[in-house]
Amino acid sequence: MMRWLLFFLTAAGTLFFNSSRFVDPWLVPKWGILVTGMVVWGLVTAVHWVYPFDRCPVRFRSWVEGGLVALVGVEACYGLFRAFAPGGGGVASLTGTLDNATGFAACLCVGFPFCLRLMGGTGWRRYAGVAAATVVLVAVALSASRAGILSLLAVSAVWAWKRLRFSPRVKGTTLAVLLLLLAGLLYGVKKDSADGRLLIWRCSLEMMKDRLLQGWGLGGFEAHYMDYQAAYFERHPGSRYAPLADTVQYPFSEYLNIGVAFGVVGWLAVVAWLVCLGRAYVRWPTVEKESGLLVWLAVVVFAAFSYPLM
Repeated sequence: MMRWLLFFLTAAGTLFFNSSRFVDPWLVPKWGILVTGMVVWGLVTAVHWVYPFDRCPVRFRSWVEGGLVALVGVEACYGLFRAFAPGGGGVASLTGTLDNATGFAACLCVGFPFCLRLMGGTGWRRYAGVAAATVVLVAVALSASRAGILSLLAVSAVWAWKRLRFSPRVKGTTLAVLLLLLAGLLYGVKKDSADGRLLIWRCSLEMMKDRLLQGWGLGGFEAHYMDYQAAYFERHPGSRYAPLADTVQYPFSEYLNIGVAFGVVGWLAVVAWLVCLGRAYVRWPTVEKESGLLVWLAVVVFAAFSYPLM
């Protein structure tokens, strides 16, 4: 019971805790809560191994899932209320308890698989899951986070794949068409922003080519990216990306960020980690592991176009 309470408080703190006492009032307090919660959890678990005192209830996993669904539901509702209540800032202020729409959407996407898990239950659990999933979908869609929308689509498609009674060919064709239509729509909605990211990704790949194995180290992207962007425009003075150039501190892709910092070695470590997770599910599939795998799928898709690890 104590460990469940610590887990719930840590998760709640990483969503809701802000403090003006820090230079960064949005992210640093949440990281502080995360580290503190992990340390306390580790100490309690270590003591429990030596002297068992905290017996987990039979419904421990259900409590965890219900707690996470409640947290993301409250976060989504708070974000919508803050944005659209009288005096709110509208869609532009749809950030919830985070500093921007990207962080808001990332948190909701990570919690979304647990909403789907409750939807597979019965009674009040199903209704709670449907309500939470609906408000999360609405909040992410209104936040205009393209990475968030793609992430939710990927999670929903994988979750529905084995639950819809159609042939694999029909499901695969439908999913491919939906992805192509959605990708084209999301590109057209914010075309300049998408083209700006293409420029950043091209320059980031140039950085990787120069230090393919060892990378540039932590902080290497921020220290050297502008030099590569300047060199790109020297080689392509008439580039259509010229009006979109700006000061950049992040490559808007976790994979490129890891590749620039740690080279191919960093990529191999990420691939090995994801393969281990997938292998663990395939060898011993359970509904709890399916939820965990969907959480990582949400992160993997989101990370391709944004920076959820921040």
